[in-house]
Amino acid sequence: MSKYIHGIYALIFIGLISTVVICFHNNDVLEARINTLVKYADADKLNSDKSFKEDYYIQQQEKDTTLILWLVPIIFTSLGIFSFITFEQRLRKLEEDERTKHEKHIENYTGLHKSILDLKSEYCFENAWVNFSKSTDMFYNNNLDWYVHFTITGCKYLSDYIVRQYEVENLKGSKRAKEIIFERLTEVISRISEFNEVKDVEPIVTAQYIKEIRDMGETDINKCLSKIDAKLIKKD
Repeated sequence: MSKYIHGIYALIFIGLISTVVICFHNNDVLEARINTLVKYADADKLNSDKSFKEDYYIQQQEKDTTLILWLVPIIFTSLGIFSFITFEQRLRKLEEDERTKHEKHIENYTGLHKSILDLKSEYCFENAWVNFSKSTDMFYNNNLDWYVHFTITGCKYLSDYIVRQYEVENLKGSKRAKEIIFERLTEVISRISEFNEVKDVEPIVTAQYIKEIRDMGETDINKCLSKIDAKLIKKD
């Protein structure tokens, strides 16, 4: 668009210069014709022709003056209008550029935020399976106290994973994680059912982890936690 505006400016400028040149040329022609009056010997004819040419000269001057008086305001008005249009277009482009930058920043922030959530989810998921692996080792080593503790710890990290999955709207992943927690807790209940009690190796930590798992609000999981908690004897 700016190319077209510059072209219009050039046409207006050329038109103005051409008008001025034509006016000066007409004046020169009239002056030359008036100067030729000295060739006439007949005084009456000389005076008549001179009067006619003087009147014509005056009329032409008035026309030129009128043309200039009309042309100059039109030119400056046109320049003002085109200048305003150019300024408005530049302002609009600046606004669009700023909006594009803002949208790009939001997009980058959203992508970065999602990456952070994905890392947190991965961290929680990995920690859950590390603790489940430890709990399995403890079970086969006949250490039920630590078996229960590591299982609850793994379930706690899975509950954290579920929270992260809700943040990224991965409902399928959240559902499967809840199923794993329920399966692990049910397994603990089955394995410790024949025992009257199991020592709680870290009472404060276990209590906090159970609370965080309960915060999910899953009825079946909370029932399992209550059964396990009833078996735990706080360590002296």
